[in-house]
Amino acid sequence: MTTSRLPDSKLLTAIDVHVHLEAPKSGAAAEAAAEKYFGRTDAPQGAEALVEYYRSRKMACVVFGVDERLTGRAQV
Repeated sequence: MTTSRLPDSKLLTAIDVHVHLEAPKSGAAAEAAAEKYFGRTDAPQGAEALVEYYRSRKMACVVFGVDERLTGRAQV
């Protein structure tokens, strides 16, 4: 990423310091268990949707990949 694409910090409304980028749904049992435990969400799916969500709100975020070694889902 080039620094010219980074936002001017004075223009930001917030910084979300713990965001997970999820892999696309695969039908794995772990997904059903997570949905049962955490509930359904209308959170943006995929990197581009996440980028648009935060940019449209003039927010920055720190993105963490989800460790998928235990669930069998694809890593992002």
